Amino acid sequence: ILTKWTKGFSASGVASQDVGVLLSESLKRKGVSNIELVAVVNDTTGALVSCAHQYPDCQVSLILGTGSNCSYMESLDNVELWTADQDGEPKQVIIDTEWGAFGDDGTIDEYRTNLDKELDNHTPNKGRQRFEKMISGLYLGEVVRLILKQLAEHKLIFDGVLSKELQTRSRFETRFISQIEEEAEEKYEICKQVLQELGIIEPTIEDCRIIKMVCQVVSTRAAWMAAAGLGAVVDKLGMKNTTVGMDGSLYLKHPTIHDIMRVAINELSPSTCVKFVHAEDGSGRGAALNPIDTSLNAIDTSQNSSDTSLNAIDTSQNSSDTLFNAIDTSQNSSDTSLNAIDTLHYPRDTSLNVIYTSQHPSDTSQNAIDTSQNSSDTSQNAIDASQNSSDAS
Repeated sequence: ILTKWTKGFSASGVASQDVGVLLSESLKRKGVSNIELVAVVNDTTGALVSCAHQYPDCQVSLILGTGSNCSYMESLDNVELWTADQDGEPKQVIIDTEWGAFGDDGTIDEYRTNLDKELDNHTPNKGRQRFEKMISGLYLGEVVRLILKQLAEHKLIFDGVLSKELQTRSRFETRFISQIEEEAEEKYEICKQVLQELGIIEPTIEDCRIIKMVCQVVSTRAAWMAAAGLGAVVDKLGMKNTTVGMDGSLYLKHPTIHDIMRVAINELSPSTCVKFVHAEDGSGRGAALNPIDTSLNAIDTSQNSSDTSLNAIDTSQNSSDTLFNAIDTSQNSSDTSLNAIDTLHYPRDTSLNVIYTSQHPSDTSQNAIDTSQNSSDTSQNAIDASQNSSDAS
């Protein structure tokens, strides 16, 4: 059952309907009689099936592309929504968390900046998919653009003059982030080319340095947030070793997100050895394997439950703990994972006041972001994954 459209898609007469039935009826209307529809499979579910076919210890799949989602294997005994007979097979089912909608109930509001809220206000699905809008490829470029816009307003870049292109919503594409971050040399030739394409004809080296720093901050935040979600799922499984099937354009094409996520998951879930592998062609191969492998009957928790994304995972505990409380990133602090990282490092009511490179030109590119903590903690160590916490994910 399609409960609601996301990512800007919309078609009348589909919401609250069984899309499998609609597809079968459409095939009949077109005179297609040689196709039997067995199942409609979410791409994350397909990725898990595809990866598990090659790696038997694969228990989780994660898509980080235009959107984001996560699926994992759950013991049938813990699935309260299962209505069929529990005798015999299957012993496990796939839980499609639909975690892109995590926080739609306000759970993660304290981690959202004013710029996240501004971005959300101008999307077709305002107020929905809040977690996804902070970590996925469809939105990261716009987050960067909004930061650059505010920096220009504070006359910290471009002499305070913003081009028409950079004043246009969604004009700064997420692919620009990958291109800018991938450039190793400090000549910033690629960054200059991107800016010239966006109407900034003569950007300075200092402009380019700040822009690259902003891209790195936004990417790092996305990687750590995705790893935080993954860590909650991994901790719930409680396994010593597990393989995670990864797919999605952002994960595959961004130069550093993969490495950042590896560091983050090792810190957030130190009791589990997590191996990332590419779940190749999950949408195709996984969908083909799904009806064949009867031991992997998928259940989409988002169809029959009012629970949103990762709250739907906690089927065995009925816990009110949310994702980031489940991780319990600090024992004695009200800071949670994203506050601890505080990748944007600025007061909640402002944007990037903290980037003050023009006032302090002697700062290095890393010190140019005022962490407001004067701490020697790195962004990875900033999340205290609190091994002594009594909270179980």
